[in-house]
Amino acid sequence: MDTVYPVTSMKEYFRHQLRWCVAIRNATPSGHLGLIFAHGLAWALLVAAVAPWRALAAGYGIAYVVLCGLMAWTVGVWSLRDPLLRKRFWLVPVQDACAFFILIVSFFTRNVHWRGTQYTIRGKELIPVEPPARG
Repeated sequence: MDTVYPVTSMKEYFRHQLRWCVAIRNATPSGHLGLIFAHGLAWALLVAAVAPWRALAAGYGIAYVVLCGLMAWTVGVWSLRDPLLRKRFWLVPVQDACAFFILIVSFFTRNVHWRGTQYTIRGKELIPVEPPARG
């Protein structure tokens, strides 16, 4: 069985991922906060920035790339047999960076876009945002 993700624009991708991240924040706030620890790229960059030597900083960067690459290859290519990952393997760190950026944005917004409508979240409810009146 294959799962096929539809072709989307970067804007649609961002909106979809942000909606999921905001939904996680509202459903399980502590779990959402804990996602910070799941982003290896951010931690590797932080540790590299405060490393006392350039060689150590480079080592952290290399360790991130190797470990992230091994994980993506093991899950995506070996287990799921994803042919696209094999071709676009270099995008794994790019997707990691996008995911971390979206996580950070999700801490500061209550608005999501879903099925063509903009919503704001109040408590556990989606409230449609009325477009401004034209006149």
